[in-house]
Amino acid sequence: MTDKYLLDTDTCIFLLQKKYGITQKIASIGVSNCYVSVITVAELKFGAHNSLDYEKHKDDADKIIQLATVLPIFESLEAYGKEKHG
Repeated sequence: MTDKYLLDTDTCIFLLQKKYGITQKIASIGVSNCYVSVITVAELKFGAHNSLDYEKHKDDADKIIQLATVLPIFESLEAYGKEKHG
C-alpha cells in the first residue's frame, strides 16, 4: 500500500520556496499521494493578503491546489488524526 501525505501549511510554503528538499521528496513519493486540507488553502490565501508583497504571493494557494488533491474539511480531519497518531 502506498503512503498518503497530508501536507501542512509550512510544508506547502517550503515547497513554494523550494527549500529543504521538499520538491524532491514530493517527486519521490508521487504528487498523486499528496493532499492538502481546505484549511491549508485558506491559510495560504491569508498569508498572501497578510504579506508585504501580495502580488508575489497571490497565486501561491492556486499553485498548491493544482499540485495536490484538496480534501474537504471533514476528510482533512480524519487524515490529520491518522497522521498525528503515527
